[in-house]
Amino acid sequence: MYKRISKQTVNYVLAELQDTSGGFFSATDADSQGEEGVFFVWSIDELNTIFNQQMLAQFKQWFDLSSNTDFDSGHIIRFKDVNNVNPKDTKAINVLLSKLYQIRNKRVPPLTDNKILLSWNALMVRSLLEAGAVFDEKKYTQLGINLANYLNTHFQ
Repeated sequence: MYKRISKQTVNYVLAELQDTSGGFFSATDADSQGEEGVFFVWSIDELNTIFNQQMLAQFKQWFDLSSNTDFDSGHIIRFKDVNNVNPKDTKAINVLLSKLYQIRNKRVPPLTDNKILLSWNALMVRSLLEAGAVFDEKKYTQLGINLANYLNTHFQ
């Protein structure tokens, strides 16, 4: 599960924060539609309309919807205990999260801070190279090399 979460984090950054020139933007805003966090949080009512009863029961089995995840008018989706998730449940978890992502993609996204900072991108080089080595993902390794070349060209 840690590998899954790590790869999803890297893939999120690649999909959401990489400029077409090859560098990485510094951040996404917390606000969307004038409210902090609205793009990323889910209300219990929303979850009840998105999932049927069986799916909602599965969701509640793996994800924490307690007051620990309250954020304004919704919940931040996170595992109850990532150490207690059985790897055989990954497919069912992916189905649930995919439904949420499809709906979230219809929401108004937060703004992206499109500054490309040398220091943060240098950290990303290391992260991509390490992810490539640890996960044996040539794609990540090549992206790390490409980013290092980009930084060498654009920040001399």
